[in-house]
Amino acid sequence: MLTNDHISTFQHQHILQTHTWPFHQGELQVQLKLGAYEYVNSYAPKIIRPFMPEQHREFYKSQPFLVAAARDENGKLWSTLLFASTQSPSNHRPFFVQSPDSKTLLLATTPLPGDALEGSLQVGSDLGLLGIEFATRRRNRVNGRIISNGNNDNGGKNNHQITFSVDQSFGNCPQYIKPRNRWSTRSDNTNNNNVCPEPSAPVTSTKEGRPNRLSPEQLEKVRQAETISLATGYRGHGANPVYGNDASHRGGSAGFLHVREDARTIILPDYNGNHHFNTIGNLILDSSMGITIPLYEKGEMIQLTGQATIIWDDNHELIAQHVGAKRLIQFVIDQVVELQEGSFPLRWDTSQQDQRMTLQVKRRVKESDTVASFYLSSVPGESPKLASFQAGQHLPVTIETPKGSLERSYSLSNYDPNGGEYRISVQREPMGQASTFLHDSIKVGSLIQASKPAGGFVYPSSSEDTTFIFLSAGIGVTPVLSMLHAFAADKSRKQSSALWIHSAKDSDHHPFTDEVKLLQSKVLASDDSKSMKSIVTYTREEQSIIAQDDNDENMDNDRRTIYHTGRLQETLLKDHITPALLGTKNAQAFLCGPTNFVVDMEGILINLGIDASKIQHESF
Repeated sequence: MLTNDHISTFQHQHILQTHTWPFHQGELQVQLKLGAYEYVNSYAPKIIRPFMPEQHREFYKSQPFLVAAARDENGKLWSTLLFASTQSPSNHRPFFVQSPDSKTLLLATTPLPGDALEGSLQVGSDLGLLGIEFATRRRNRVNGRIISNGNNDNGGKNNHQITFSVDQSFGNCPQYIKPRNRWSTRSDNTNNNNVCPEPSAPVTSTKEGRPNRLSPEQLEKVRQAETISLATGYRGHGANPVYGNDASHRGGSAGFLHVREDARTIILPDYNGNHHFNTIGNLILDSSMGITIPLYEKGEMIQLTGQATIIWDDNHELIAQHVGAKRLIQFVIDQVVELQEGSFPLRWDTSQQDQRMTLQVKRRVKESDTVASFYLSSVPGESPKLASFQAGQHLPVTIETPKGSLERSYSLSNYDPNGGEYRISVQREPMGQASTFLHDSIKVGSLIQASKPAGGFVYPSSSEDTTFIFLSAGIGVTPVLSMLHAFAADKSRKQSSALWIHSAKDSDHHPFTDEVKLLQSKVLASDDSKSMKSIVTYTREEQSIIAQDDNDENMDNDRRTIYHTGRLQETLLKDHITPALLGTKNAQAFLCGPTNFVVDMEGILINLGIDASKIQHESF
């Protein structure tokens, strides 16, 4: 039993016995130990649902593969990738997932020949699934059980179909996902997102004689991995939906996995995440774990199963060897399975020429007490023109520090569709290694490695007149600001309006005030009948600096920012949003901020009559 020195035994046991949250006791224990319990459980019951929202159902239906976590017939946990069964109808491939209702997924799939889980996905089995889009870096997780598994006749063709019943469904943040463009191999070697060829190579392992350590060739592949998937799980007594298997993604720079000399022990860094601690919480109660190392560009995969232990943050010397890690997972291999090159029916483009850019810092601007903007452009004579981006997207960057490489993604806070310049605006976090290094060490002229802008949280391209509601908190202002720039420059929506509501601590922590005023003036000076209103709330009552002209009641509301104090409440939102929605036929909302802020604001907007399908959000 894991204990927490800061919480009494009575309080600890009381929480575990009386909680109604969507976590089992292992996850709760870790949340308590690491001080995340109150924060996580302020929002988690609202976003971890016993069903799939419509957006999740559509997301899974569009995925050409899923990450899966399950146990074999001997109870060993394995992670794998699932693709469309070779026997599914060709017009459904590569998309093999259907969702007849919010509690069910139908999967026309079976593990690849030679896969460690071949023949193990049986009725009653716990199954964790992860859908992940490398291009947009979006991912959703769903956990549940297999309730049917058989061969169904579909148009005269044999269709392997798994019926999956949902216990829990929730989204994950996009951190540590390396952007990739999916493509499928063809005989003419051209890229095509709708062709799914047959596996072209045999596998190398059988269930008999599986080794318990990596070969020299496998060792090199594991040490160069940038993306892996994990399988963990805990099955307590009864049918509690918090029990089951979790499929998760881990990523980092090449070499983030450390394999010891025995070729059997792997050290996996555990970085900051959503603080749910699903993986760590499972391992507290069941040390079984599976790891899959996919080589996406070649269509091969190494699968490992074994036992894991947690190395906590009090082991400072060891953790310091893994830059950015908060704790470590030590994994000891029991069995190795390898699927050779060509086993996957899909490929992923990881071309460095297409994916990586060298950027130079041209300017630095202090936006507030804690926020600095970095203006980035191509290196003259060395780098190609910057890739274009959509308002709201983020820029994946690699930051080289004296202790090692850190991979982070920062929203682009400007709007330059021609790719002339990128601007990232970074908030200094007291314990943030990347943000601290950027603020203290990155100067004008410094070079930064980056991938192409990515993300699906974007200003819509449609020309339909729209009432936009933008809500942001803290540094969540950055993608919203980019969208406000896009709105101001949008010549196709001549009758549209934008209402931006932002929550900041106080005026010292409120960046871009002058920039927003300029955008408002630009909108009002145009020939269009557009409007842009701005509302700001300061959560610290002691703030007192509000510009006199912004409080001038004689000034047009569209030209000034209206200030309030206190946290955003439904009453305040109703007072400003309800008038904005009057007479509109098309309203869209975009939310960005801490997870609990996004969850609360989404609920309020739905109560005010905005269709849930018209609300997009991104959290951190």
